[in-house]
Amino acid sequence: MLVATIDDGGTMTDPDDDAGDDEVGPDAEWGRLVGEVGQATIGDPRIARLVFVPAAVPHPFEDAVEVFERAATQLLAGSAERPVAFLGYHAMNRLTRSREAVGFLVTDRAVHVRDAPSGVILRAPVRRIPLVRGPEGLAASAAATVAAAAGGFAWQHVDHLLPPDARPVLLGALERAVALTLEHDARTSRSLPAAVPRARGLIGRIAELELGDVVRLPDDPRHRKHMARLTKALALPAEEQVLFTVTDQTLGGPYGVVVTGTAIRSKDLMEEPVATPIAGLDPTAIRVEGAHLHAGDAHTLPAHLEDAQRTALETLLREHVGGALDG
Repeated sequence: MLVATIDDGGTMTDPDDDAGDDEVGPDAEWGRLVGEVGQATIGDPRIARLVFVPAAVPHPFEDAVEVFERAATQLLAGSAERPVAFLGYHAMNRLTRSREAVGFLVTDRAVHVRDAPSGVILRAPVRRIPLVRGPEGLAASAAATVAAAAGGFAWQHVDHLLPPDARPVLLGALERAVALTLEHDARTSRSLPAAVPRARGLIGRIAELELGDVVRLPDDPRHRKHMARLTKALALPAEEQVLFTVTDQTLGGPYGVVVTGTAIRSKDLMEEPVATPIAGLDPTAIRVEGAHLHAGDAHTLPAHLEDAQRTALETLLREHVGGALDG
């Protein structure tokens, strides 16, 4: 069973009094940031069980600092970044009895996210969303960072730990933690990178997301025969323009996902085609998990995609469906 698990034997201690102080750092500015984040995120009873900071503040769990440190160790995996807040829970694998941090870890350089608990065999990857101080200001930069961090998060595993209205409260706390971290960087002149304007065209965005090896374009002469087979297999309407595909070819025929100007279509081997109209589709609901794209309906993807490619494809599809790309 997946639970927010806390060891009962732990006690909350002041990080200034133990060896953990080396990880937080002694400088006054960092202490100020830790205090500000604690004040901005801790206190709302609706989310109190899911927010942890490296400071001795009132908390429902006595070992909250230990929970924070365990999450930082797991999600950073040896990185030199300095963690400032963890918003999430610990999941216990029923078979292996091991625990892992699932949620959002804010550091001085990024937000690290594990979207869902790992399976028995496959470990859930950790995404890293870098902090940037964009030209729109710190508040807009924080909002954009949180949107990217929360985009692929599997809320179904955590909603039962929250009251019905608490999800936006948790995201608001995350956004405040990010904004305060950006302000800290501005005060101390650590010079986080400025946001680099991304391409708005489909072709440029595919290149930026390093999807060139998995995305097929309809006007690429190398894929002409493959596109013809796809058109037939999916019974594509003549008036529907194919923008790109993430497909493969086997002896049983083509399979995978086809994205057009009006729909997301797919076909699995020996199965009937599936079509999801883009109109009315919520971009934030799009998820790529394993060999499946969840976008209103479940669509089958080629099995050879790597984790980074799945994450990039999810980003591309969300931007396409949300109208952020020019075409």
